[in-house]
Amino acid sequence: MVMSSHILNLHHHSAMADDASSVRNYTHCTPTKRKALLFYKNRDNMSWREILQQPEFRGTGITKRTLQRYYEKVTANDENCYVSGRKDNPGGRPRRISAEALQEATNRLDSGELEDGEDVRRHVVPYAPDRTVRNSLARAGYPGFVQKKKPNLLPHHIEQRKAMWNQYQAWQDPAVFSRGIMIFSDEKKFILHGSDGRKYCRRPRGRDALVDRTVQRQVGESLMFGVVFIPWELALLFVWKEF
Repeated sequence: MVMSSHILNLHHHSAMADDASSVRNYTHCTPTKRKALLFYKNRDNMSWREILQQPEFRGTGITKRTLQRYYEKVTANDENCYVSGRKDNPGGRPRRISAEALQEATNRLDSGELEDGEDVRRHVVPYAPDRTVRNSLARAGYPGFVQKKKPNLLPHHIEQRKAMWNQYQAWQDPAVFSRGIMIFSDEKKFILHGSDGRKYCRRPRGRDALVDRTVQRQVGESLMFGVVFIPWELALLFVWKEF
């Protein structure tokens, strides 16, 4: 029994040795290997199977089809061993927006038929999400940004703004207003029945995008923000008006 187990162990070790000799490392076909491929194929006229038995390719996991593809690529480019031999169509999941659709979108943007990414999504790729459209256009050389919705100021809103500005123009605090001027923001919000809670304060360039400047709901009040420019000072002014 001991002898039989010893024989079994010998067979087991020999099988492991055979497996170790046939282990494939799956390395890339480097330019050095491509040069050896040209040497063996053109000078020695070896077959693909014979080339795979050479020291440069033994145990690398490179197949005959890979050798053929690299040989065709290298010989088609004046034996340039640094040319890429990857597949032209590697497979995998196709892009959401095809190259043809992206080319159509860029052509229509250049011609002026489409104005922005929303027009591209609506007329060319209605099946693609907004972020996919923005990323695809950015890769094609058309970077963009998300334009925030601005408040709709009707004529009577503007008249109310002017009346409020004239009312508070009478403020003559020597510490603040006598040495500067008040300039209101481009995105002003005046609501007679309270704020809607949306963000209308424009953030300065370089400021953290997650800064929260939400105007809380205040029923019966109207908020007006402006910037007071004073020599060597800068202040953000919040003016509340009750109706």
